[in-house]
Amino acid sequence: MKIFHEAVDVSIKNCESLVFVILSIKGVQTSKMKCVLHEDNSLLIGDIEPFKKRKHYNKGYGSKMMNKLLEYASDNKICAIHGNLSVVDQDHKERLHHFYEKHGFAIILFKEPNGMYYGEVVKKL
Repeated sequence: MKIFHEAVDVSIKNCESLVFVILSIKGVQTSKMKCVLHEDNSLLIGDIEPFKKRKHYNKGYGSKMMNKLLEYASDNKICAIHGNLSVVDQDHKERLHHFYEKHGFAIILFKEPNGMYYGEVVKKL
């Protein structure tokens, strides 16, 4: 478990079918995970805004955001969370795969990239 030395807050904001997980450090928004609530009551993880400073990498902040999203999903009876694995993230895909697996997601790799995506992540709830 990581120890957070800075004042960290993770919040959820809803706007119709959009769900935002927002991480703030010392009152400054540092990262945001944008999700879309689908009609089948699943959540699609869309864009994840990277941390503004490299010093925030590998400190457990992404896990705090994911845990908040999983808590939100449980509280709102979401049936699944899924997302696409983008080819633009190929340079750190091992770290990305580890992150999703750590949080209980299945990783599905496509035989051939499908446009901008080489796979997807899925977690049934």
